Amino acid sequence: MLIRLSILIAAGISAYLLSVSLRGGSAVGCGPGSACDEVLQSRWAYAFGIPVSALALVVDLALLVTTFSCGPKSSPKQRRGAWEILVPCSVLILGAALWFTVLQAFVLHRFCPWCTAEHFCGALTGILLLFRLPVIEAKERPHR
Repeated sequence: MLIRLSILIAAGISAYLLSVSLRGGSAVGCGPGSACDEVLQSRWAYAFGIPVSALALVVDLALLVTTFSCGPKSSPKQRRGAWEILVPCSVLILGAALWFTVLQAFVLHRFCPWCTAEHFCGALTGILLLFRLPVIEAKERPHR
């Protein structure tokens, strides 16, 4: 429940920041010239001309959908497939959260509260998912 809630919050913030980027406005509470506005208008807010919030939204939604395939009602094959998506996406969002937080702190010297909240929710999601990773001892694995 907490995992899906944190994914939903992260996805909501990503969607909001994407809408701000696409319409060229300012986020609520981030007036022109503010630290938040400077972060959202920086070159780091785009990758190959695409707002990074769009990429975050795709990953967030992929995580959300995939979490429904790893429950107890799913087949072992579905769960295995889900974890093959959840683990790399978790590592990706943890890395992105660290990367963008470091950028804000040491390169831009500015913090966007929206971005920071999204990174916090994303990192929380990644950590919670990785702690739920089903690990099987070698002696318990079926022989192939």
